[in-house]
Parts: sequence; C-alpha cells; structure tokens
Amino acid sequence: MKTALKMSWDDFARSGFSNATLKGNPEGKLVVREQTIDTVVFDGVDFANLTLSKVDFRNVLFRQCTFVNLDFSDRYFGRIRFEGCNLLGTKWIKAALFDVVFKDGNLAYANFSSSSLKSVLFEKSSLKESFFAETEFKDVGFDDSNLSGAEFFKTPLNGIDLSTDVVEGLHCEKESLQGAIIAPAQAIDFIAYLGLKIKDE
Repeated sequence: MKTALKMSWDDFARSGFSNATLKGNPEGKLVVREQTIDTVVFDGVDFANLTLSKVDFRNVLFRQCTFVNLDFSDRYFGRIRFEGCNLLGTKWIKAALFDVVFKDGNLAYANFSSSSLKSVLFEKSSLKESFFAETEFKDVGFDDSNLSGAEFFKTPLNGIDLSTDVVEGLHCEKESLQGAIIAPAQAIDFIAYLGLKIKDE
C-alpha cells in the first residue's frame, strides 16, 4: 500500500476519501455514500461515528478500530488488514472479501452467510458463535483462532487447517467437515459427526 498522508477528517472528505492516514474519530457524524475508500490507514476509529452507505474498501489498514454490529452486507473489501479490531456482531452477508487479514480481532457473532472469501486469513482472532452459511472459501486460513460455537452450514472445509484453533462446540454438517485438517487432540470434538459414541468407563 502506498504511503498515506496524515490529514483531518474534513480534508479526507474533500480529497475523495482516498490517500489518507486518520487517527481518532471525526467531530460529529460523518456520512459517506457510494464511495470506494482507497489507500487509507484508520487508527483508533470507532465507525459508529460514521454513516456508511454503499461503501467499498480497497488497500486499507484498520488498526485498533471498532465496528460493533455494523452491516457490511453486499460490500467489497480488497487488500485489507484489520489489526486488533472489535468486529463483534458484524454482518458480511453476500460480501466479497479478497486478500484480507483479520489479526488479533474480535469477530464473535459475525455473520458471513452467502459471502465470498478468497485469500482470507483469521489470525489469533475470536470467531465464537460466528456463522458461515453457504459461504464460498478459497485459500482461507484459521490460525490460532477461537471457533468455539461457530457454525458452518453448506460451507465446505476441505483442505482447511483447523489444528491450531479452538473448536469446542463447533457446529458443522458431516459433508462440510470432510477433508478438514485437525490435530489428534481435537478428534473428540468431531467424533459425533462420524456417528460414534464414547463409552463411559
């Protein structure tokens, strides 16, 4: 990503919402409509202070930002990095994510139904009770993340390595689970999907 200039929120709006480094929140409510935000660093921004309508993101770094319960359905995110962000309860329904990294993030209760994830990595992030239904995965990774209580429905996990993740209480149909890579210690968490029962000693 090109070096983005530090600027005020007013200058950011006047510049067409591109090529900027922004720290902290705008004064008052900022409305952004039908824009592609390109080549921007957001540092410590609470996006509850912004109204986003039909906004896509490209070449953006979000650092320590807050997006609680925001709706990104039908939007595009390309070449994006989220670092230490709170994305609790976010909706990504029918969204397109390409070359995206979520690192040290909170994505508990996030909904990725019918979305397309290509070259996406969840690293050291919480996805507790998150929901993936008919989600397209291509080159998706979960690295040392918490998937407890997450649900995968009609979302094939073939070839995806879950061996470093917390998978206790993960919900998945047998068909979606086929081909997933797990650690030996995780086998007990998935044994029910094989129709087996463990006998008490």
